Amino acid sequence: MNINPGINHVVAAFKQAVIGISDGLIITFAVITGFSVIAGNNQTIIQAGYIVLVGGAIIMGVGGYFAAKGRQENFAQKTTEEEAVLKKDELKKTISLFKQLNLSKEMQDLASTEIENDSKEWKAYLKAHLPESERNESSSLLKTAFIIALSFLAGGFISLLPYLFIHEKKDAFFYSTIFTLVFLLFVGFIKSKVNKEPLFWGTVRLMLLGVLTATAAYMVASIFAAQ
Repeated sequence: MNINPGINHVVAAFKQAVIGISDGLIITFAVITGFSVIAGNNQTIIQAGYIVLVGGAIIMGVGGYFAAKGRQENFAQKTTEEEAVLKKDELKKTISLFKQLNLSKEMQDLASTEIENDSKEWKAYLKAHLPESERNESSSLLKTAFIIALSFLAGGFISLLPYLFIHEKKDAFFYSTIFTLVFLLFVGFIKSKVNKEPLFWGTVRLMLLGVLTATAAYMVASIFAAQ
């Protein structure tokens, strides 16, 4: 039974959004953590956050575009290779059958020609029956880039949000940490459910990655601050 194409589109878009949101949360929070050590006020942290949001969204969007384009090219190569294998196998079987029936060489050549003419139909068949995630049409490349870039902005803005409303740097950092870790847990949980991964490990994995990345940023910033 074929899955509804609309559902395939939603699942693919969700997976792309998860990539952008999780990276936006982790990267922006790491930068904020580092600047919280070396910056004297929230304004500097906010400016650094904006730079990360815009730059990261552009990089993630471009990366998503070329990743989708690579999958598109892989599909084209796969289609061509499978077509060649099918044609060779079909031609071999057909000629063998014609020989058993004592048919002429002309009939064998005619069979080869017909198999060659069927190549376009075979490509269409493969395209119709491969999963949606493997069929990245040209029109979907920009859509993929946009989803990943926009979701990166959304994830990063969650980490940056407390600094826009809380003037005390320590308090803003505290709430930024809470927001970031909670959302990483939530995204990890939903991602695990969709991908049917082990629920506990899938839920905490993104959060642990965020903690480790922020800790590394804190240690590096502390070294610079001590100089």
